[in-house]
Amino acid sequence: YQRRVHGVMGKSCKEIAQSLVECMKKSECVKRGGEVKPCMKEAYAEGECKELMNAYFACRRSGLDMRSRIKGPRVY
Repeated sequence: YQRRVHGVMGKSCKEIAQSLVECMKKSECVKRGGEVKPCMKEAYAEGECKELMNAYFACRRSGLDMRSRIKGPRVY
């Protein structure tokens, strides 16, 4: 039996998360020295990294869905 530690994401979301981090590093808000969380909201409104954010949130949400737990993770 292995316990999952809070904050550790499944393997299926790691690649998307890494791509999102790289995209956010390139955003104007982060380059100006802003914090990531407010910058994500600003970037989403401006359309920067929007597809990656949607894919990452869908991936994280699928981990809570019992159907996907049985069928396995979706490939994005």
